[in-house]
Amino acid sequence: MAGKKILTVCSANVNRSTTAAFLLKLTNHKNEVWSRGSNQVACRIHGGTFCLQEDVTEADEIICMEQRNRKELLKLYGSSIDNKIKVLGIKDEFKAFTSDLVMEIFTKLH
Repeated sequence: MAGKKILTVCSANVNRSTTAAFLLKLTNHKNEVWSRGSNQVACRIHGGTFCLQEDVTEADEIICMEQRNRKELLKLYGSSIDNKIKVLGIKDEFKAFTSDLVMEIFTKLH
């Protein structure tokens, strides 16, 4: 049986969403998980991958790190995706794969 398609989103696609995607892949190998950034300028500056229409269309579930990521996606791609979005409330104050960020993601997901 196939898993879900899960998109994780933060602003620049460098720290939070990449860590969340990695952890979600580890916890359920059946799910297809990838990460993107909701802010095109931040992605360009920091080397992240910007979220495109096909990302939000393909995803069964979209996990945003902050409310601002949700708002940016809704502005770009419309309110029809809102029912797919879950906001974790993880502020942009963590480096990728640090123990504090891993614990924050696990706590918010479960």
